[in-house]
Amino acid sequence: MKKMLGKALLFSAVGCMGLILSTNTSEAASYESMKKNVEEGTGLIFNPEIDGIMTQESSLEIIEAIEEEIQDLNIEEPTQEIYDEVFRSIKDLEVVDTTEKNLPPFMPFAAAAPRDDQTAWIPHNSNEFSGSGWRYSGAQFKFKDYNANPKFGVRATKDSFYFYTVIPRNNSFIRKHTVNANMDWVYFPSKVGSAKLQGYFATYNPVKGSRYYIY
Repeated sequence: MKKMLGKALLFSAVGCMGLILSTNTSEAASYESMKKNVEEGTGLIFNPEIDGIMTQESSLEIIEAIEEEIQDLNIEEPTQEIYDEVFRSIKDLEVVDTTEKNLPPFMPFAAAAPRDDQTAWIPHNSNEFSGSGWRYSGAQFKFKDYNANPKFGVRATKDSFYFYTVIPRNNSFIRKHTVNANMDWVYFPSKVGSAKLQGYFATYNPVKGSRYYIY
């Protein structure tokens, strides 16, 4: 996959000033990119209708249903209405088991998620890192072109992460997704209705050498 140099990221942590992480980023996550990864067995699709990540076989069925709609309408890219209709109509598919980490009963006072005015452009790959306590990405990630990027493509290695999607300046919509370590690319919606989402990462006591990827 094509690589290009991105910005540095500050990962905030309890009890320290933070860690600067460099990036080595991937190309933007278009529908064609998602389709290619699913067909090659390296991508999985999240279905918001059942709040679950589809297995590889189930993700293929989602792509096939989307392709049928595209051909019937004689268009090149799926619309949000097509995604919504396919997800509503295909619910009885197998999903991947996601296991949440054992977390403390409360969030440490010093830990803080990035604010919506702390943003960085997607794509972005973190460098390897480690640490104790809560670790947050120092930015909320966003696309320059949401029409070309209907999904967030997310991965994690060495340790699992939470991936939060939020509507900027609207704290009433915050959704938490579990991203298992060493899984294929997982594709989460980058919009809810007409609202453009931003996403950030969090983990607790990460394994040394952990990384996350978003494109």
